[in-house]
Amino acid sequence: MSSPKKRIRKKLTQTASSALALSVLLGSWSGMPAPASAANAGETSHLLTYEGAAYASSTEGGLTPDKAFDGNTDSRWGSAFSAGEQWIYVDLGSKAKIDKAVLRWENAYSKSYKIQVSDDETNWKDIYTDTKGDGGVDTIALSGEGRYVRMLSLERSGGYGVSLYEFEVYGTGGSNPLPVVLGEDVALNKPVTASSTAAPDKDKPLLLPEYAVDGNATTRWSSANTSDEWIYVDLGSKHDIGRIRLNWENAAGRIYDMQVSDDAQNWTTIYREINGQDGWMDTPVYASGRYVRMKGISRTTSYGYSLFNFSVYDYVDGDPKPAYTIPSLPTASTVEVGKGSYLSSDINMPQPRPPVNKTDDVKGPIPSNDWWQSVLIKNLSDSLITLPLKSKYTTMGLGILNPGAGWVNDTGNSQAADGAPDFYLNAGNISPSHIKNKVAGYGDWSATVQLSDNDTEKMKTTFVKGSPYLYSEFSDPTTPELNFPVSTSFYDDNGNPVLLGEGATLTADHIGFTVNNVDGSPQSKPVTRHYGLFAPQGSVFMKVGNKIKVRLGSGQNYLSLASMPAASDLNYFYKHGYAFIKNTTVTPGFDENTSEVTTRFDVEIDQKRTDMEPTTLMALLPHQWKQTSSPLTSLSYESIRGTLKLHEGNSFTTVDRFNGIVPQFTEPGDPTYSRETLLKQLSYLDESTSKNIMSGDAYWQGKVLHPLAMGVLIADQIGDQAYKNVFLERLRTILTDWYTYTNGEPDYFMYYDPTWGTMYYKNSEFGANTGLTDHHFTYGYYVFASAVLATYDQDFKNNYGEMVEHLIRDYANPSKSDPMYPFLRNFDPYEGHSWAGGYGDNNNGNNQEAAGESLFGWVGEYMWSLMSGDKKFRDISIYGFTTELKAVEQYWFNYDNDNWLPGFAHKSVGQVYGSAYNFGTFFSGDPVNIYGIHWLPTGEYLTSYGFDPKKAADLYNGLVKDNKGPENAWQHIVWPIESLSEPQTVLNKFTTENTQKNEIFNTYWFVHSMATLGTRTKDIWATGWTGATVYKKDSVYSAMIWNPKNEAVTVTFHNAAGVTGSAKVGPKSLVKVDPMKVTDLDGNTPPQLAADTTQTTIGQPIDITFADHLKWRESISSVLVNGAAIDANQYRVQGGKITLNSSVFPVEGSYTITVQSAGYPDTSVQQVIITNSTVNLALNKPTFTSDKAKNPGSYAVDGKQDTRWESDFSDPQFIGVNLNSEYKISHVRLNWENAAGKSYTVQTSVDGQTWQTVYTTTRGHEGIDDIKFPAVNARYVKVEGTERTTNYGYSLWEMEVFGTPAGDLDAPKLTADTTMNRAGQPIDIGFDDFADWRNAVLGVKVNGVAASAAQYVVSPGKITLNGALFPEAGSYDISVEAKGFANAAVQQTIVTNSNVNLALRKPTFTSANPKQAGKNAVDGNTATRWESDFSDPQYLTVDLGADNTISRVLLNWENAAGKSYTVEVSSNGKDWKTVYATTAGKPGINDIGFLPTEARYVKVNGTERTTAYGFSLLEFEVYGNASSLPSAPELSADTTDAKVGQPIDITFDDDAAWRGTIESIKVDDTVVGSGQFTLSAGKITLDASLFKDAKTYRISVQAKGYTEASVQQTVAAKDIPGNPNTDPDPDQGHGTNPTNPTNPNPLNLAYDRPTASSPDYHRSSADAVDGRFDRRWESAFEDNQWMSVDLGAPKTINHVVLTWENAYGKAYTIDVSLDGQTWTTVYATENGNGDVDDLTFAPVSARYVKMNGIKRGTPYGFSLWEFEVYAGNQAPLAGPELTADTTDNILGQTIDVTFADNSAWRNAINAVELSGVTLRADQYKVSAGKITFNAALFTEARPYEVKVRSTGYDDDTVVQAILPAANLALNKQVTTSETPLQSAQFAVDGNKSTRWESPFSDSQWICVDLGQSYKIGRVLLNWENASAKAYTVEVSTNGENWTTVSSTTYGDGGKDNILFTPVDARYVKAAGTQRNTQYGYSLFELEVYE
Repeated sequence: MSSPKKRIRKKLTQTASSALALSVLLGSWSGMPAPASAANAGETSHLLTYEGAAYASSTEGGLTPDKAFDGNTDSRWGSAFSAGEQWIYVDLGSKAKIDKAVLRWENAYSKSYKIQVSDDETNWKDIYTDTKGDGGVDTIALSGEGRYVRMLSLERSGGYGVSLYEFEVYGTGGSNPLPVVLGEDVALNKPVTASSTAAPDKDKPLLLPEYAVDGNATTRWSSANTSDEWIYVDLGSKHDIGRIRLNWENAAGRIYDMQVSDDAQNWTTIYREINGQDGWMDTPVYASGRYVRMKGISRTTSYGYSLFNFSVYDYVDGDPKPAYTIPSLPTASTVEVGKGSYLSSDINMPQPRPPVNKTDDVKGPIPSNDWWQSVLIKNLSDSLITLPLKSKYTTMGLGILNPGAGWVNDTGNSQAADGAPDFYLNAGNISPSHIKNKVAGYGDWSATVQLSDNDTEKMKTTFVKGSPYLYSEFSDPTTPELNFPVSTSFYDDNGNPVLLGEGATLTADHIGFTVNNVDGSPQSKPVTRHYGLFAPQGSVFMKVGNKIKVRLGSGQNYLSLASMPAASDLNYFYKHGYAFIKNTTVTPGFDENTSEVTTRFDVEIDQKRTDMEPTTLMALLPHQWKQTSSPLTSLSYESIRGTLKLHEGNSFTTVDRFNGIVPQFTEPGDPTYSRETLLKQLSYLDESTSKNIMSGDAYWQGKVLHPLAMGVLIADQIGDQAYKNVFLERLRTILTDWYTYTNGEPDYFMYYDPTWGTMYYKNSEFGANTGLTDHHFTYGYYVFASAVLATYDQDFKNNYGEMVEHLIRDYANPSKSDPMYPFLRNFDPYEGHSWAGGYGDNNNGNNQEAAGESLFGWVGEYMWSLMSGDKKFRDISIYGFTTELKAVEQYWFNYDNDNWLPGFAHKSVGQVYGSAYNFGTFFSGDPVNIYGIHWLPTGEYLTSYGFDPKKAADLYNGLVKDNKGPENAWQHIVWPIESLSEPQTVLNKFTTENTQKNEIFNTYWFVHSMATLGTRTKDIWATGWTGATVYKKDSVYSAMIWNPKNEAVTVTFHNAAGVTGSAKVGPKSLVKVDPMKVTDLDGNTPPQLAADTTQTTIGQPIDITFADHLKWRESISSVLVNGAAIDANQYRVQGGKITLNSSVFPVEGSYTITVQSAGYPDTSVQQVIITNSTVNLALNKPTFTSDKAKNPGSYAVDGKQDTRWESDFSDPQFIGVNLNSEYKISHVRLNWENAAGKSYTVQTSVDGQTWQTVYTTTRGHEGIDDIKFPAVNARYVKVEGTERTTNYGYSLWEMEVFGTPAGDLDAPKLTADTTMNRAGQPIDIGFDDFADWRNAVLGVKVNGVAASAAQYVVSPGKITLNGALFPEAGSYDISVEAKGFANAAVQQTIVTNSNVNLALRKPTFTSANPKQAGKNAVDGNTATRWESDFSDPQYLTVDLGADNTISRVLLNWENAAGKSYTVEVSSNGKDWKTVYATTAGKPGINDIGFLPTEARYVKVNGTERTTAYGFSLLEFEVYGNASSLPSAPELSADTTDAKVGQPIDITFDDDAAWRGTIESIKVDDTVVGSGQFTLSAGKITLDASLFKDAKTYRISVQAKGYTEASVQQTVAAKDIPGNPNTDPDPDQGHGTNPTNPTNPNPLNLAYDRPTASSPDYHRSSADAVDGRFDRRWESAFEDNQWMSVDLGAPKTINHVVLTWENAYGKAYTIDVSLDGQTWTTVYATENGNGDVDDLTFAPVSARYVKMNGIKRGTPYGFSLWEFEVYAGNQAPLAGPELTADTTDNILGQTIDVTFADNSAWRNAINAVELSGVTLRADQYKVSAGKITFNAALFTEARPYEVKVRSTGYDDDTVVQAILPAANLALNKQVTTSETPLQSAQFAVDGNKSTRWESPFSDSQWICVDLGQSYKIGRVLLNWENASAKAYTVEVSTNGENWTTVSSTTYGDGGKDNILFTPVDARYVKAAGTQRNTQYGYSLFELEVYE
């Protein structure tokens, strides 16, 4: 049949009739289809094929047939590249009438094809034929009926196959769903508003809100990193909304609301998501509003919210109208557990991915960290590894293959069993676009998963580890189908081929098939695999293209399939193929009488056919079949784990022996062991844990806990109670903090998630929170440390033990019925080992890296079980350890050399995956890390690797081989493993240099123990008590026994022949015994008592603790204190503790406490009781130190944590404090800086001469030493150091002393008032506030007379005395009496209260050559000043005219002040008395008071200036009681013709009375004869003969009854013709400057013009237009200051020159105005850098020109030497064009920007800017035609803008591209000083988001090996915030001899681009000696360039 068709060539334009249907064609559509019934009801033609089951003749790659029916024109079906017929057909679901088809061809179209229909998929009827196909879109009118519609291609168009984007069939009937109609995205490109936007960083641009609505799936909005964030879109008008679609980035919303609003203020929540995740979240809604908001509540990550797309769609009529119930939010709660607690249900916590893909009957707690959890979190799982099978859910159904052993890559570093599926199992009624998997149930090693596109259980499959079978059931028995993407042949039991042709059918209950595939290797090697398919009787198998469709018979719905070793095994597998496994149970058991671990594996069977075998087949892994006695068949599989052997039956059992674990060794006994050496190494642990021991990431906290716990055990062994107690206390601090949640605390607590049933913590570098990873790694450290602490601290066990057991139950729970936690979270009972990943979400399955930490998780649980007596924990940990040890030997180390492929070239893997091995780690590719990650933490359990020393030796030798030499890092981890076979070799090379010092003690102990004990042996084992291990050295056996219980235990030893010996071991002990003998170590030794070190003050009960000893405790008969028995009611005995009442300790002191117990010797302890005072007696008290202190001792008693005393860099040194009184002290606290005292004493003295040592240590370190001792009387406390921890001096942040008074205390020192201390004024007597003294004040006396209570007020630091007590100037004695204190006294000077300035306009005399006259300082005008010559010394004297009683002088210094000067007084001008002296003078007012004194002359005598200029006084004022004589008139010197040979006229305001009483006139104190002067009204004329020399004379006039008048007269030399005129007057005013009598630059319009400026200036703006460069304008020390100049009339100007002093303008404008009111900006900059700014601009008419300073470049004001303005009517010229450097423009090279040379322009260059920053002159060089830029200016490869400013020219710019240089350090090998917190490789990985981070201490280094020598000249260090302040860059050719090429002590982070003279180097090291933060050194990148 044929019919017309409409051809649309090569386009995908929609036809009108399909427009609505194809509106769903969106690339990421995830919406649900509408039900077909909606269309059928109206019987209108509609799309019938959407998401119908599809089949095709062949498939090319992933171009599967379903993609032609998914409504997406970005996907397509493609056939194989075959010239033969190809077809594709679709199931319409039921019969339909067909009226149209639309075929949307890809370029590979069909030239000739048919459209066919069928009702049975066998018989096809043609309804359309096209023999002239030309591609594009074919729209065809049809008429036909059928359930199936097929396109049969007869001829392809080219050399490819045929390919369809979409095959659409329209009509009525059918039952496939209709696509959802979306319509327009009404949010697209609409205005959007967000609460925040994530701050950009170096590698992340600004992610703006509008990116969420731009329709671009690659752009996104990202919020700040908090939960309370939102984003809303404004639709522009009110809409009826039908759907909201959010496309989340990985940082998605976990809980969020969708809200609508009409006004963006009032919001209505229409939907709440509580299980959000990344990807598309599609929400149908029915609501109206203009605004739509996503309101975030909780996030999936620690980042902010991040949205790719925020789409909103209008409601479509006919769609559902959902109304959602808004679920309530969880309420955070704190759950108390003993004295501990944890947080739960807090939505602000990081949350794991929700396990949403499960059926309702799968309840919590839900297992994680297994092989099937990816189903729970992903709609389609990652690979499910159930060896021998590997399966994965896809859109095509369940992909299945048996990957075998896999292949090894070409480097020999990985082995992977992978590849494309051999076939797919699916149900034909599942829509590929809505396909989704769900967990429907699980067993101990099995899981059942349903696959469907809705809530119907369409296909359910049970996966069983080790089973070759998969068991499936179908809701519709007609739907099972298998899709074969590769060549497959089918056969029956006899090997006869079946299903040979297209459409062939077979009625049978089973078939076999062989798949010819390729493995997943790069070589794609061919593989052949065999499978069997087992169905109910009467089933029909039908071949349809590359599918087999199965119609299940007998009314049944089941189907199983199996992987078979060979095709000939079909019948065997057929017989067992109907024993469906429905549950799996593992039952581990431990028999303490034999020490055997027995594990039973049972399956529960659902027998589908009674005529078949009731048993299944199970494949055992090597660790199982090597330990089983259960029968095995001859069949086997090769797998990633080695050979799998097949067992027939429903159960099997494995048996192994547990050979014991102890937490630590007893003290070594080999000859080279030294306890002294050990103690030094323990000091490293002590120092490293003395401060900052808390870590917010619990994994890294575990790394602190483990060495502390091991240190406790070692200290206990050597009897060092001090170290033991210190380490126990630190364990207690850490663990109790972590085990307790305090409301609001940010870190250090546990959180319980009820969804999964898991306990985790807030901050995790490795995803323990959001990814549920590594719980067993982390919690093993915690539980082990808790077990050690609880062994010695019964209180901890009692109060926090339940919290410890929460952690155990989280990762290693023995219970299968625990309501809170799953059974064995991390352990896979069938694989025999643990998994680290929370979800197994990797296509190679789950993974585990650190085998050692995994084993140690069991060790922790085991140690806790022994201590607590919990046998369930004991048995499960024994099972787990024994089983996992076997798995580690087999799969991590391949001890038997039979599990890995031969090409895997190593002795250890780094990572084990479900179907892969990798020689690598997540953090490093270094062999030492790859091997070492399985060898940590160091502990006795590791000796289990060495039962066969040869295998242990092979392991170590493998490292040496892979490392190409011995270990070069992680020695503390490697050496214990090497010592399992060669301890002496390790001891011969043992050193602490370049090792991780905080753990090296444990390595030392381990290696010496191996040298002492020999090797682990299985010859002898322990029963009865499991905490025992046996060693053999030569023929001698030794056994370690650990008993943490509070009662004795008995161990029986066995060998193959029977019992060899036994040992009875007392409580709390680790001992070594001979297992061949009977030993009794349960003697009558009492436990060691420990004094209380917590609250040991007077009035507190005291807890004496001990390692609990039940028998001894129950036998206690009495307690004695200082030899006297106390009443029984005064103490209480509990487990591990005796509590004594506080009344037993009435005073400070040392008490001897003795405990008597029947049958045991007495045991005693000294208990120190200290003061309960918390007052720091040393605070701000006087200190004394040894010589040459670098920082003063006062810094150690100032109460500040950022100042410190630092001694000289030598030993010995001391610091002492004078408490100012005698106290009874018992407590000293020292807060040491890093440079601490290692060996020091604390000494006390009452007299400062005789000293008593109260404390001694040789173990001092950084941090706080809280020192308590029996109380002693002391006034002085001294710390004397004899050995330092560093090469620097001793350094103390604070030294605190506590105690109580020993008698009357010293009063604080009183300080006289020096402020307003005038007669009649209130006086404030100051003191260092001492509340006790202040509150004890009884009275105050002034000059021995008691003041009334109303005349003084005592307040903190001050006693205020009434002014009436001080009626006149003078000296007053003030004393204060206080109860319990000595009297305090001070002398108070009271000065005059007169406000009359006696010096005003009085005669002055100065030192020679003043720059400005002395009279200016007494003229009452602060705008004038005296300025001396520019040298020292200088003076200024004022003559008061007569003796006055003076007591106050006020000096108002200009900026050029006196630094050192005196104030002196005299009555005769010859004999001087100093009343004041200072060496710390500074500008401003100095108001000086002193005792009243008689004086006529007052002199300021300066000996040192504050500047290079002269002394400069604005005013010199003198106050006191004036003389009773009236003042003489002021004399004025002659200024007319005062030269030698001329008479001199001294003038005055005429006062006839004074003039009439003149008695004498003196010149230079010589009386002038009456004939030598003439007196007239207002003038005295002195004879010329009195002035024979050119100099300055003092002229004075004495008049009876008046003060003397005087004046200085300068007489110049007589004029000599031809000689220049010299003016001795240095007083120069503006415009009359003798050195510049005229404008020095006539073109400068601003010269000497009026100026104005912002107020509060320091120097006048007039000084900036005076043509001088020794005077300047200086503004106030603030931004936004200005100065302007008035040109007098409008001028046309185009040029301003600013000559800046050092205090320049960073940002400023040049503004102009005609009226001084309206301003126009003609120039602006934000990048000023001082010096000379030569500015040109377009000509403008202006009278006023202003520099408007906006931002200063220094903390001082704006400061201009000169402000010049120039006329000009020409616009700036165009400069030459700049050309960027393109020759050698790479990082590290100088850059030449060139131009056509223009000398005028070049010589006028005044500034060069680089990307907006003005360069210094030394950063570039201008030469003819070229500007050369320093290489150091260019720190990264990117474009830079170069701008050149030239006077008279426009700015010239060019963009200079800088290309990346070859970073020689990229991905090279790196070493560091210590094990880093973050890998050093991160510093050379080229990724600026990763970083190396060192430990938190100085000094640290990082070194890169370039692999060969290069001539290098540049190193770039890109610091993270935690940068180096002081560091060096060093280079070496051999790694031994180093040369420093750069060093600094002023590092400030950021990028340090370091250039140096090129040098040959292979190794480059950055060595930090001082950090800028408390954290470690942290580098994003270390780059090296030639």
